[in-house]
Amino acid sequence: MRQITALQVLQGNATTAGALPFVATHPDVFADLPLTFDDLSKTVDEIVTVPFVRNFIDLMCIFCGFPAKGAMTAHILYILERFFEEDAAFSVPVGGTSQLGETIQRGLEKFGGKLQLNADVDEILVEDGRAVGVRLKNGNVVKARKAVVSNATPFDTVKLMPQQEGEAKALTKWRNDLGTLPRHGAISHLFLGVDAEGLDLSFIDDPAHLVVQDWDRSMQDSQNLCSFFIPSLLDKSVCPEGKHVIHVYSSGGEPYEPWEKLDQGSPEYEAYKKERVEILFKAVERCIPDIRDRLEFSIIGSPLAHEAFLRRDRGT
Repeated sequence: MRQITALQVLQGNATTAGALPFVATHPDVFADLPLTFDDLSKTVDEIVTVPFVRNFIDLMCIFCGFPAKGAMTAHILYILERFFEEDAAFSVPVGGTSQLGETIQRGLEKFGGKLQLNADVDEILVEDGRAVGVRLKNGNVVKARKAVVSNATPFDTVKLMPQQEGEAKALTKWRNDLGTLPRHGAISHLFLGVDAEGLDLSFIDDPAHLVVQDWDRSMQDSQNLCSFFIPSLLDKSVCPEGKHVIHVYSSGGEPYEPWEKLDQGSPEYEAYKKERVEILFKAVERCIPDIRDRLEFSIIGSPLAHEAFLRRDRGT
């Protein structure tokens, strides 16, 4: 099929530029190139009939934030090629993820920037259709010399934008359109600190693992697909000697609706947290059967916690 030919062209080349020599000598693939910028599920529905392969493609799509429905075909083609290279590796910052933020802060301050913490933004100030600053929840106003940049999700950013009519109808339309973009589901996390005395993990050749309970079930089912990562296998500086730290998380398909009915800190909330992360414990137990006996520290990150502390709309 011509569709397969086009996919193979782009899968064999990391970028569109890399594919140009082949495309130039095989002009017949031009008709299929639009597929690479379309919804992947359309391509999958046309050429993939084996349920296992369809689920596997959904599994790979998790790395770009969506299942096949909602992911651009080009994303998964790039991922698939890179994912299976012999020297592919799971990259993490030495010293833990906090090093990313601290490095960015050093760069910001090096060039005259200032980082202000505990400064909740209440509203993005807009004049003549242009963002000119922000108003903080304490009432203070911070004016922008050039631009206002938001690194919040689109769904959180639109909450800060004013509803305006008249000359700003274009802004209001952009605001409303942005708020209806497709979003990934919520997610649950486990952060564990364990006693490593007598624990032999030499059989593990990769500190990162994906655990699928049932390949016939959806990869978007948060009770089916789990991941865990043991960074202390690579970097001893992230925890005390004789310990290990483990990050466990579900696929991004955790239903938010049951969570939003609960009050954080209530007995019902605490019980539901334990119920939903039981599958995460079981995933780690495949590697460390006595993980619960070794526990010295644990935190459950629920969708409500993400929403409250990370400002992630609906815990995404």
